[in-house]
Amino acid sequence: MAKDVKIRKFDREEVNLLYKMIQATIDISYCKVYPGEAVDYFKECHSIGDILNDGKHGYMVIAEYNGEILGTGTLLDNGRATWREIV
Repeated sequence: MAKDVKIRKFDREEVNLLYKMIQATIDISYCKVYPGEAVDYFKECHSIGDILNDGKHGYMVIAEYNGEILGTGTLLDNGRATWREIV
């Protein structure tokens, strides 16, 4: 599978899809580990505006397999790398 994963540049048209994926991943991954207030905070930190801002001020890529988005990563202008999600 790894050799079939494609890494490509983020397209702003995908922001709603990425937002839903990130929010769902936070719900699934964090709800049993963190209190509700923390989960809400994490979700607020990954708003549509934040995703668009990262795409504008950094270099955001999409990991894709068979047309399905697996995750996204961003290298921001300040040199800080972030890997948003892997589903």
